Amino acid sequence: MADILINKKEIIAIKKLIPQERYKYFIKRICDMETLWAIYEENSFVLNEDEKENKYLYLFPHKEYVLDYISNDLEFKNCISKEIDLYKFIDEIVPKLEAKNIHSSFIFPIENGIGLNIKFRELLHDIKIEIDNNY
Repeated sequence: MADILINKKEIIAIKKLIPQERYKYFIKRICDMETLWAIYEENSFVLNEDEKENKYLYLFPHKEYVLDYISNDLEFKNCISKEIDLYKFIDEIVPKLEAKNIHSSFIFPIENGIGLNIKFRELLHDIKIEIDNNY
């Protein structure tokens, strides 16, 4: 798929949406482009961890959103954006993460930390529905 540029105005507008609306945007965008994006550092995906030590994979619909997110937090100063083919994510990456007891994703957080925690099972279901209904 051709790389679509996201301008600053769109980034600002989408970041104003509530997490559930950003999630809908995320699903539509990743199915349109057949790619999604994660935060990457030193040959591995960066994970978020909650107070119960559950781990979540950061996921974004476009490179520009990753770059915007990591630029606002010094914790991510050595991180980069990593493009992931949607079907590789479904067929290879999710099973590998689940084998490591990582079962959820942190979808499209913004700099105040607000994102949506979604189990991979639900995410894959929503991706399938979007693809079945629109492609």
